[in-house]
Amino acid sequence: MPPLAARPGSPDHPAAERAPPQTPAAQPPPGPDHGIPCSVNVSARVLRWPPCCACCLRPADAYLEASHTRVTGVRVIRTDARSWRVPYCKNCLRHVDADENARSITDTGATVWILGIFLAIVILTGGGILAVGLILAARAMPGAGNVTLTAGVIAIVISIACSVTMIVGEFRWSRSFADDTRRRRRRAEQKAESLVFPCCCILGPAVAYTNRYGSVHTFRFANGQYALRFAQENAGKVVGIETD
Repeated sequence: MPPLAARPGSPDHPAAERAPPQTPAAQPPPGPDHGIPCSVNVSARVLRWPPCCACCLRPADAYLEASHTRVTGVRVIRTDARSWRVPYCKNCLRHVDADENARSITDTGATVWILGIFLAIVILTGGGILAVGLILAARAMPGAGNVTLTAGVIAIVISIACSVTMIVGEFRWSRSFADDTRRRRRRAEQKAESLVFPCCCILGPAVAYTNRYGSVHTFRFANGQYALRFAQENAGKVVGIETD
């Protein structure tokens, strides 16, 4: 009696030996968990900061000042500044400085445009006053009336031409200046972004000293994990935590 053939799908079937083993699909590595940004209120005169970078949580080898200035008074203005040294790593300080430099590149094209209009108005007003004076002089001196009147008309035409030329020139120059400012700011932003590691939580400062009332200080943390460590380092001094 011939042997029975193995049914398809059974371990003894030839196709089962040729089937390649199934391997699970590769999963992308998980990204860094920075937690939820939050604000921490602490009541203390002495604070302990975790000895790691407030941005990327790597070992800290530098510091960045987080400052707050309180202004009081109405007639007599008083200012009281206070700052804390927040641990950072040198790489994060580089992208914080680069981001601050990018933000300092402002677009002054609108200011230049307004200044140009103001100067044009001044020139137009001066030419108008001169022309009016010459016209009045023409009426007072009948013998030289035509010459004085012509000079008044020429003064008006010159002032109008100078004003229009200045306005058009200032408009073109302000647009060119604004375009150049945007290009320089974009290059500075790209430089700052190139210094950011995947473990960094923000491009700018990771800790902001936002408020102070008496002995209560408020800090905003972009890295929620660092905020948790800060609260643990200052256990018993935390009076409130608010998430964004």
